[in-house]
Amino acid sequence: MLPVSGNPLSYAISYHAFDLYQERETDQISDYRNNMTKIFDAHIFDEMVKDYPDIKMPTSNTALLITDRLLFNELLMRVNFVKRNKLANHLKLKNLKEKASRLVLHIQKEYHL
Repeated sequence: MLPVSGNPLSYAISYHAFDLYQERETDQISDYRNNMTKIFDAHIFDEMVKDYPDIKMPTSNTALLITDRLLFNELLMRVNFVKRNKLANHLKLKNLKEKASRLVLHIQKEYHL
């Protein structure tokens, strides 16, 4: 029996779980973007990101499109969800890399590679 560290099934399950977390992150980013369009002026945003990857702050104190605190709070919560999941996915990816390395070592040892 293979040790858990060298078990292809364990790696496959972890990889699948990571893939599902990435799908969730993609959905959350989509929700965030949809919410963003209700709050920020597209013309101002375009000026800020026209030199992407550099983002420039607006030169004026431009007003938001809304003053609805609930909608703004919803946007901030979505930002927090995306941020937390990005951090969690980073840790999961690190763990997945470690599992893959152990699996490769086990395969090399098992097949004398």
